[in-house]
Amino acid sequence: MLALALALFLVPSAYPQEPDAPEAAESADRLVAKIPKNFAHVHMAEQVDGPAQLEYLPFTFSPDGSRVAFLAAKKDRVYGFLDGEDIGWGDMGRKPVFSENGEHIIMALGKSAKNRSESWVVYVDGDDATKEDWVGPLTIANDGEAIAYWSKPGFRLDTSGDPILNRATMILGKRKSKRFRRHESETYAWANTEIAPLLNEDGSRAIGTAYDDLRRGLVLSIGDSKDEVLHSVDGWYTQTAYSNDLKRVATVRRVIEENVKGYVPPKTITFPRYVIQVDGQDIQVNADASALPEFSRNGEHYSFVYLRDKQFGLGIDGQLLPPSENLILDAKPDSAGGRIAWIEHRDGDLLENLWLNRNMQRLVYQGKSHLCEAYVGEKDGALVLEETSYSDPYDKIYGIHFSPDEQRVAFLALEEQSYFVVCRGQKIGPFEEIDQIRWVDNDTVAVGTREGDEFWWRSMKLDD
Repeated sequence: MLALALALFLVPSAYPQEPDAPEAAESADRLVAKIPKNFAHVHMAEQVDGPAQLEYLPFTFSPDGSRVAFLAAKKDRVYGFLDGEDIGWGDMGRKPVFSENGEHIIMALGKSAKNRSESWVVYVDGDDATKEDWVGPLTIANDGEAIAYWSKPGFRLDTSGDPILNRATMILGKRKSKRFRRHESETYAWANTEIAPLLNEDGSRAIGTAYDDLRRGLVLSIGDSKDEVLHSVDGWYTQTAYSNDLKRVATVRRVIEENVKGYVPPKTITFPRYVIQVDGQDIQVNADASALPEFSRNGEHYSFVYLRDKQFGLGIDGQLLPPSENLILDAKPDSAGGRIAWIEHRDGDLLENLWLNRNMQRLVYQGKSHLCEAYVGEKDGALVLEETSYSDPYDKIYGIHFSPDEQRVAFLALEEQSYFVVCRGQKIGPFEEIDQIRWVDNDTVAVGTREGDEFWWRSMKLDD
């Protein structure tokens, strides 16, 4: 049963006055593509256990904004488009994904059968690559020679819309001309199929998170040989974070109290207990729960969010900063470990059983979010925040994007159902739909947008 919503006690006077409204920013825009005539960016998605629902179809820009891949609907079909040409159709599809260098693209389209099973085709650079019973989010190597995703062999839905077979297999595909040779992991009782597996630098191995029949959480790697377990815990993982070079991993497991001998939860704690492990070791902190780990760009530092006495706080490298009077939804440190940025939500509510959840930005209601930045200092042997700055308030804030030199932070803001890209008092928008924020250089931030039937690349030159 869901816990009752809890409103945190707030002290607005503890914060400085909000700055003036952001100034209009210099921008350079270009039209990249249009949805073809008689096609739409939405379609009615069939639901097994209810009426069809309107669904916005995904799109993805290449990192430099020169290309866009998207899905578009015509009648009851969904088509995949790349460089203005349709590559195939289905009843549904996954969000297209470009390689980091923008040279290759992976997409997937699926068709439903009368027995509620599915058949999927994975496309690489517009060509058929593999076929599956079910396909999750996708990833592709820079050279286009390797792909990875989760699949569910024998996938089929029952009459209520729930999977009959929900066991998962991680797939690593290696190019063999236009087709790809599939390397399958073992089949696991459950896996984090909502997140695409990661590929190592040379594309020889894929990494993902799964659970075995003993309910152990596993971080596993697959390649030409058998599955390699990189890390495991007795219990359920709830979150996993990796350093960019994949050499470090931080995991969050939920502590099941009845499985801990002699543990009696305090009556004041009504939310799930979470424990962070970094490099296989529990992080021992004076908190009721800790989660949401994020590594710095160079992998040398990590931040996290903790809960103590129903107050949120920030942590860095295993040490706690003073607690806040507001919800903290996300955080990220810089490579030096001397600065931290976080998303703080004031006057908002969140169901207790959703605290420290990766989707808190979407689940919090009422109130306003701020992007906060501060230096990490030390006073009397304890870490403190210094020179804290706050962005303007927005309904929601998503993502923390450091510039290449890590001196600025850009973020996506939602205000009155429109999206904006914001950085240090400058913003561009409003936009209907938006792709990932990209830094062009230390002074220019850009983003791909859909505006009506047009896909635009919008950029903003920042003031000194």
